[in-house]
Amino acid sequence: MNASDIVFPARPVELRLRRPANQPSNLAAEQLRLQQDLAALQEREQNLRRYEEHLRAWQAQIEQGRTAAAVPVPALRSGSLTPFPQDESLKEAWAKLHRARELLEVEQRHLRDDRLLQLEEQQALAKREAALAAREARLEQREQQLAARETRTTSAGLLGLTRAPFHFARSVLPKS
Repeated sequence: MNASDIVFPARPVELRLRRPANQPSNLAAEQLRLQQDLAALQEREQNLRRYEEHLRAWQAQIEQGRTAAAVPVPALRSGSLTPFPQDESLKEAWAKLHRARELLEVEQRHLRDDRLLQLEEQQALAKREAALAAREARLEQREQQLAARETRTTSAGLLGLTRAPFHFARSVLPKS
């Protein structure tokens, strides 16, 4: 049986009643529709059973083929299935290949770890750089505030020194 022998109905089967069944005029039409739906469901069930039989036969063939050619083969350290099973140089070459593959996988893991570590360091460096930029901005603002305060006190002190003799003279001399 081929998979092409299995046929499914063209339209999906709808099981909901379209109109209330308690009306006597629609009862015959509903009964006919339900019989058609039942026939479609039975046809679908037969198709599914044939398909299930096909799958079971296929699975049996696969399992039968496995037991006939069942050779325990390890996942990575498989021997060669060539007509030269006793060839030592071939076994050595396979061993070298497997060892090289193991070394490659180890190097790939180390490289991945190094990349992750470098990414973490870059992120930490970016955070530190942002923190330093914010600290420099606060420091610059503080220096500007201090410089503005110093210029006010310096200009007021200088102004007081230049006016002091005149204030002294006004206080000593009589007002005229």
